[in-house]
Amino acid sequence: MWVTFLALKDRDGIVHSTLPGMKKDSGLTLEEAAHAIKVLEDPDLLTNTQEFEGRRIKKIKDGWLVLNHQYYKDMIQDEQRRRYNAEKQREYRLKEKLEKKRLETTTRGTPLTGETGNEILEKNGATAEQLDRHEADFLPKAPDPMDRYLETHCRDETRKPEAQPPLRPPVKDVPPPVAPTVTEFDSSDLGERD
Repeated sequence: MWVTFLALKDRDGIVHSTLPGMKKDSGLTLEEAAHAIKVLEDPDLLTNTQEFEGRRIKKIKDGWLVLNHQYYKDMIQDEQRRRYNAEKQREYRLKEKLEKKRLETTTRGTPLTGETGNEILEKNGATAEQLDRHEADFLPKAPDPMDRYLETHCRDETRKPEAQPPLRPPVKDVPPPVAPTVTEFDSSDLGERD
């Protein structure tokens, strides 16, 4: 019956039920259910927790109140927390193991096409010249940084410049400006001044 109370209590520790309902939920007969409830309501001197004199439940208007509700709630939460932390720790360890394995394979990596050939040639005692020739033939060439710079920053003189639109439209049918001419000046034309 005690387990039934713990299973049916709400978040406030109240079991909203009646004696026939508790009989049905616990699977006991009506007399067995009544006796079990009486035992849980009576003081228990042999219990480890002497809070409420060892009583487990108290009859209230809507059913029963589980007296040590907070204690059992904390105990369940602690157990849930332990299980949650254990599961997360398992996940973390698995993730670390997989990451370690990934790094081991990534560090070694898959050899390039010519690298395996070089290893075979080295084992068979190839000369430095043979190894160099093999590298030149089979390994990819690293791009030269200067080539890339020249491609992006220097203008190719052989390339024709693209036609640029004029900045302003040309003016048509306007005569060019006439420059003023200088003529000789005769001061006698002004007359005498008084």
